Amino acid sequence: MKTTRSKEEPSGQMEGDGIPASTITRTINQIGDRWTLLILQEMFLGANRFRDWQASTNIARSTLVNRLQRLIDSKCIVKNPGSEGGKHPRYELTERGRDLYPVFLSIWRWEMRWYMNRERPRVQLIHESCGNATAPELGCGVCHEFVGPRDVAYKAGPGAGRDPRQPRRHHRRSVVEFSYAQGRTAFVKAAEILGDHWTHLVIGAPFQGFRRFDDIQKELKISTNILANRLNKLIEDGLLVKRLYQTRPKRYEYFLTEKGLELYPMNVAMMKWGDRWLAEDKGPPMLLFHKKHGHLFDPIMICNRCNEELHYDEVHCQETA
Repeated sequence: MKTTRSKEEPSGQMEGDGIPASTITRTINQIGDRWTLLILQEMFLGANRFRDWQASTNIARSTLVNRLQRLIDSKCIVKNPGSEGGKHPRYELTERGRDLYPVFLSIWRWEMRWYMNRERPRVQLIHESCGNATAPELGCGVCHEFVGPRDVAYKAGPGAGRDPRQPRRHHRRSVVEFSYAQGRTAFVKAAEILGDHWTHLVIGAPFQGFRRFDDIQKELKISTNILANRLNKLIEDGLLVKRLYQTRPKRYEYFLTEKGLELYPMNVAMMKWGDRWLAEDKGPPMLLFHKKHGHLFDPIMICNRCNEELHYDEVHCQETA
């Protein structure tokens, strides 16, 4: 695993009144960094000491120190002295951190389905309640039925509006090269999507019904070159396809592929976490409804074998032979 640096890239932000209020975006701003996701991944798989992360991710010491402190500052983990006079402290998840478990499960599901070896996974998740290796699925917390993106309707919530746009700045966009052969698993592609500010906003636009270049640009206040770059990358990765709707001049609409649609559990898991911890006094910017029954949709990750909700303390990882 190694980290390379691209050329400096402008922020991509156009003048305007911010971006659409979204607790998904707020969640990603806290935990969407590539290294932070990998640290959380290993923590949910049992890592709790500095040496654990260094051994499983090859992360640089300075980077690990920085990301652990960020997670402490965001109240997702706490640092305990441990034994040996505090020389080897343990890091533990807070209630806020444990509440990210459905996000972990949703990423695991997507990576397993599209990138890792499903026939011979290096690690299995065992649901202790039913005793089976589980493949997490998105379900409804009210009726416990499996749910897909087409089963959910949207309505503006009390927190709808615009969030302040990020200050205009230049930054270096790091490219972290991973291998699925490294460690027990690696959230490779999810880290690429969530770890880049514009990529996750662009991939989210079709979920909201924005499919044309001009519409996406207007909604996100994103510069032309950055939007074109991210759309092309998402097409290359098989998450979007473009379809011609006008010939003179040529104009395209962008649609999610099956692979792109299956990012949906990840999105709603982050939304639920953000609604609980980051919505503040205004409330959630968006309300979701389960179309079949008409009630508010409460997204949970459920076991594909027994349809019961998967809880952090009822699932353990098991390395395969």
